[in-house]
Amino acid sequence: MEQFLNKKYKLDRTENFEAMMKEMGFNSVMIKIAKTFTTVVQLTKKGDLYSLNSTIMLFSTSQKFKLGEGKNVTTSDGRKVVNIFEIEGNKLIEKQIGEKTLIIEREYYEDQMIARAGFENGEVCTSWCKVVPS
Repeated sequence: MEQFLNKKYKLDRTENFEAMMKEMGFNSVMIKIAKTFTTVVQLTKKGDLYSLNSTIMLFSTSQKFKLGEGKNVTTSDGRKVVNIFEIEGNKLIEKQIGEKTLIIEREYYEDQMIARAGFENGEVCTSWCKVVPS
């Protein structure tokens, strides 16, 4: 996973984004706005503390975590969950465990990152992100 740290990945395209947003409880206006956003994601590490940084238009978010440790968080859509991150090979797997469990699997490659997000037994949204040249 070390070779993918500090690289920036910019959203290129998505599949099933709207269906996933509906399942998360977003209304049609919020979905329309979200579809216009450009996202850049970067994974960094300092010691054993990782940071998953996302820049969406004019604001940024950062999730700081240690692998395997649960952390109580409120997601951007208002769900209260226990967030746990694991690494399996070139995959960063995030589990947001709550009333409904959301699993986000980010698979890193030299030139792209593919993210698959879905609730158990629900829609799966796939996003393809390209490396931003430094």
